[in-house]
Order: sequence, then structure tokens, then C-alpha cells
Amino acid sequence: MDFEAYLVDWKEATKRAKEEPALGEMLGEAAYNKEKWIQLLNWFPGSENWYFECAEAWEAIRGAEGVPAEVDAKAREFMDHLITYSDYCHDLPAESVFLSISPESAARFAALADDVDFTLYRDMFDSQACEDVRETLAEVLQIEDVERTFEKGFLPYIKHFNRALGLAAKKQKGLLVQLF
Repeated sequence: MDFEAYLVDWKEATKRAKEEPALGEMLGEAAYNKEKWIQLLNWFPGSENWYFECAEAWEAIRGAEGVPAEVDAKAREFMDHLITYSDYCHDLPAESVFLSISPESAARFAALADDVDFTLYRDMFDSQACEDVRETLAEVLQIEDVERTFEKGFLPYIKHFNRALGLAAKKQKGLLVQLF
């Protein structure tokens, strides 16, 4: 399974979700047909394995010792709604859409990520708590040195995700992420 992410006109996406609850099933076709309300972000990290390994790493490292409480709170607000196993951001009630992020939420999440120095979690990531995750990320992303998975796997995923959020916020668009 993979992910696809789309920048969308939020009013149009909301209207379509009300008319067609299975909105996610029509996203790819609408983008392929170059409908004006939707744009495929073909650079968005599409691997389900990459996403879920980062989510698993986050489960192990959140609340890490040495990370200031204010930084950890912002990191949790970002990660616990976007790169997680539960409590996904669903600003749009639509079926078959993995994440639905309004322009306002995109701006809020982008600002949160910009305020967090995720490198503060490196020590916990490099500890035994994430040994399996490091090995899987290295395999999935073909990283030769398992000790570099934080810099080459975990951090880049957050940066790519935040890049999509920042673009959505800048263009005042929503962001829909579909798992297929």
C-alpha cells in the first residue's frame, strides 16, 4: 500500500464529501483529469512502511528525557495527529481518506513543526527502544548504515510532511492523504 497526497480547494472538497461520502475513491481520477480543485503532490513520501515505521518510532521516543516539556508538547500536537496509529486529523468527514487537513489546520501544524527541534529526540531514537524500527527503516529506504536512519529516514519524513503542510497553508488549500 502507498499514500497519495493532494492539495485541494477546501470548499470544493467539503461540498464533494457531502455529496459523495466515498470521496477518497474519486481523488486520483479527479487529479488525473486535472480538475481545477485538486492537485497531486507527486513528491509526497508515498511508502506506507515509511509512514508507519516513523509512527512506531514516535510511539517509542515521545516524552524523551532531556527534551523540554514545551518542545515535547508541540511535537506531540504535530505527530499525534499526523504521523500516528490513531487520532488522525479528520477535518473533513469523508470515507476512504486517510488524513483530511483543512487550510487552518495545515497552517497550525506547519507552525508547530517549525517550532520543534526534532533532533532533540535523536538519543532516544538511537537507543534500544527503536532498534527494530531503525533496521526496518534502513531496509525500506535502502540506507546502508543503520545508525543513520534518524537523519536519513525519520527526520526527512517529518520534513516532507511539513513541506506539504506549508504549501497547503501558503496556498490556503486543504491537504487530503489517501492510502491505497
